[in-house]
Amino acid sequence: MSQARNALEGLLDLCDQIRGLQASASEAGAQDLDRRRQRAQDAVAKLRNHVFGHLPKLNQDSRASHLGDLELLTLAMLFHHRLSNGLKPLLGQELVGLLHLAGFNRSDAMAALDRHGEFRQAPWLRAQTPDPTAFDPLEWEFSLTPAAMTLFWPGEGPAESSQEQEVRTYRHEEDYFWDLFRWRRLCQLRSEALFEDDTQDRRAEKPPVRAARHRARDAWLGIRARLAATRGGAEFCLERFRLDQRLNQHEWLVVLHLLFEDYFRGMPFADYHECLHLICDARIDVFRQRRLLDRNGRLIRSGLVLSENSFRETAQPTDVQLYLADWASKSLVAGLNHLPRLDSRDLDPFTSDSP
Repeated sequence: MSQARNALEGLLDLCDQIRGLQASASEAGAQDLDRRRQRAQDAVAKLRNHVFGHLPKLNQDSRASHLGDLELLTLAMLFHHRLSNGLKPLLGQELVGLLHLAGFNRSDAMAALDRHGEFRQAPWLRAQTPDPTAFDPLEWEFSLTPAAMTLFWPGEGPAESSQEQEVRTYRHEEDYFWDLFRWRRLCQLRSEALFEDDTQDRRAEKPPVRAARHRARDAWLGIRARLAATRGGAEFCLERFRLDQRLNQHEWLVVLHLLFEDYFRGMPFADYHECLHLICDARIDVFRQRRLLDRNGRLIRSGLVLSENSFRETAQPTDVQLYLADWASKSLVAGLNHLPRLDSRDLDPFTSDSP
């Protein structure tokens, strides 16, 4: 994966964090929410050097290179929204709220989105409203223009041909299903590469680990791009479930893993460590990601994922076997015309260990 693609994936992760703050504002304790907000704001402060500086098209376009941090994060949040919600625009009120969670003053965000502002008049934002009396900008809907989209994707520079830049759309939901299946498999290969031999020096990362990580990240970014380019993609039952449950990338991966294990291997239970390793991008993530799978994590607390022993007080989380709630499993496959067939011609490209 190029440095540009790596920076883009990191930017989308940060947008996931900011969205997560919004989703948990009414659930998390004040101290926990403040800590998470501070972490997100610290990451936002480093965006220009650690992320935006590695996106070549942002630097190649003289108009974009002069944008401030608030304007750049606004474009990033709208790009993230496009990948998650297709062509559906984002209400100005929600956009201002997200920018505030990221550490910007609401008044500054509103000024940037104002119709008379320089940013609004630049070729980056598309603003619309069905009601001409709607309060601007809070009651207007915002999305990215094609010029703004190209600042983030494909992001590999002008050397690509127009054919390579074209993103294939999904023909139907089953097509999307198999792409998710392949992504899960690539994440399994990443996990195997990361934790294959615990006797090795954990500070040293070998090329197979980096290659496995890059393939998994590329697959995820490709899925989001294809879905965004697919008319009606946000209405796929699988994607609608993800949006309704407000699942981030790692939560979504756990849910899909449990679904696939049940349907294709006849194993409704998955080991706690297996799920934890699956969502790790680096070895250090075994510490960072544990809260996602504990009894207070949103997956368990919401009843979406259940445990064999319901996290008895005497049980350690690592002893738990996880499985998907029956209602969730049925909802996830509701959009398929038929349950995917175990046809070796279909499965071979996805189960192969080759990239």
